[in-house]
Amino acid sequence: MTSKMRRFLGTNGIVTGVLTGVLMFCFVAVGYADGERIVFQSDRDGNTQIYSMNADGTEVTRLTHDLWMDRNAALSHDGSKIAFVSNQNGNDDIYVMNADGGNVVRLTFGSRDENPAWSTDGKEIAYESLTAVGFEIFIVNADGSGNHAITNGGFDVQPSWSPDGTKILFNRDYQIAVMNRDGSGATVLTNLLGANEWPHFSPNGNEIVFHSSQSGRYHIYVMQTDGTGITEVTQGDYDDAWPVWSPDGKFIAFQSNRYVNGQIFRMAADGSDVRRLSNNLAGDDFPSWGVRYLPPRAYVANSRSNNVSVIDPSTDSVVATVPVGSNPVYTAVTPDGTKAYVTNAGGNSVSVISTAANTVVATVSVGRNPVTVVITPDGTKAYVTNAGANSVSVIATATDTVVATVPVGRTPVDIAVTPDGTKAYVTNAGGNSVSVISTAANTVVATVSVGFIPVDVVISPNGSSAYVANSFSNSVSVVNTAANTVVATVAVRNTPVDIAVTPDGTKAYVTNRGANSVSVIDTAANSVVATVRVGNTPVDIAVTPDGTKVYVTNAGANSVSVISTATNSGVATIPVGTNPVDIAVTPDGTNVYVTNAGGNSVSVISTATNSIAATIRVGLSPVNVALH
Repeated sequence: MTSKMRRFLGTNGIVTGVLTGVLMFCFVAVGYADGERIVFQSDRDGNTQIYSMNADGTEVTRLTHDLWMDRNAALSHDGSKIAFVSNQNGNDDIYVMNADGGNVVRLTFGSRDENPAWSTDGKEIAYESLTAVGFEIFIVNADGSGNHAITNGGFDVQPSWSPDGTKILFNRDYQIAVMNRDGSGATVLTNLLGANEWPHFSPNGNEIVFHSSQSGRYHIYVMQTDGTGITEVTQGDYDDAWPVWSPDGKFIAFQSNRYVNGQIFRMAADGSDVRRLSNNLAGDDFPSWGVRYLPPRAYVANSRSNNVSVIDPSTDSVVATVPVGSNPVYTAVTPDGTKAYVTNAGGNSVSVISTAANTVVATVSVGRNPVTVVITPDGTKAYVTNAGANSVSVIATATDTVVATVPVGRTPVDIAVTPDGTKAYVTNAGGNSVSVISTAANTVVATVSVGFIPVDVVISPNGSSAYVANSFSNSVSVVNTAANTVVATVAVRNTPVDIAVTPDGTKAYVTNRGANSVSVIDTAANSVVATVRVGNTPVDIAVTPDGTKVYVTNAGANSVSVISTATNSGVATIPVGTNPVDIAVTPDGTNVYVTNAGGNSVSVISTATNSIAATIRVGLSPVNVALH
């Protein structure tokens, strides 16, 4: 994720106005939370069908409605798709459908295909198939193309992927085995009595969960990835089977017949805190635990109408308007997409929006004049700069309460968190410094002197450097994050206010508000290699995910400039609404969203044609847009 922010400054060095911008997106879920779903099979309504429920067992929803047997459901890692087995065409084959049960597509055409497993990136599905020479493991692309075997017969079943996508666990002759994703390097990890089945890597890749009948009954076991340290997690005179991890690895869902008929349970990873999730007279089986799919949305903070417009990018229409506090200026979305945090600069508060319901679920009091909010990569904390209180509020996202208030320098405005989540860098516009906060201790561990009126800070993709725009020194300070010292001061043009770093970290682009230009910094040499003329009063800047284009809002020219990163030259100027201030690129790089603060609208730019694809009416003075 990246965050960008610009401040309009008075000549006396006091922040007299705020314009904010953000590009925040991630589809990886964390925690045992409302944003998670478990899909499973059940015959509660007659024939076996696919269902889903919240991770606490509530909100059970039937997803398939047919006369066939639909089973072995597997939720994709982003929660958008479900792979499953169905005999609706005679044989057992692999099908895929949307998370709501719609758009069912058949992928395979074998005699008996079972146990689908999604790759982490959602592009491939591994599964087992009965062939003329026995059970083999196949991989098929998510669109049904490229179907091919990666094992060569015998009894190889129940595949599952490693988090990094390089390995596949499987059951070979009832022992746990692992191989490379192409089928090479197969190694059997266990040599145990009974049937040892259903192996799954933990989300961090350090452990494997599986079930085994080695003790006489099926119980759940956990071991290290090399097959050592085997621990029996469940015990008792009943069968526990089909275990899967929660997205954060803290819990395990499984099926158990401890209450006669098989039901879905969950427990802590060490076997404690066992809870029953399903409860009916029929059998429930084969849980798959993942995130609740939340469709892409754009959240627009309307500073003068005290609300947030929620835009559906698929239709480019406003689907909800959420009232928040006074003068909302900045929005950040949690990595799992379940909440949006909005700073209310005039209300000294943060509104917390449930993205599923598009309603405010909490209002958190913070310091005076809160400006920027960022979420840690693990989604557990939100950091808020309080420009009028010289402090940073730390909000626990689990409880939506302030757990710490960290004193920093004068007039803190922008904040950025390192990719590993260990540090937060805060620009103190009135103190000409950057405060470095340890996120573990929530204390300032360093104060770094930089240029005059630092208003923006970004972290390099590898986390090694922080780039600080010093608006009244006409410079960018480069801070080494390991030593927390300035290693270079790069002269740019007048009034630099915003910085964007390319995804490969090789270039930093700086908007010079007072010079109508963008400075291009070579990050290896920490020197300016190009200066690109743009429109009047360039404010915000964003780079496409592929790193090929840079988009710049020209607040005084009612336009957006497009820069080619290959040539560092302008390739297009796109007229937009009045006073464009904030800009964000969609995760797939296809569109750019621009808030027109003076036009009460959002312009949507197609990056393929660099033309306006839509203009959306929103609230008064939209100053910020956040995407997920």
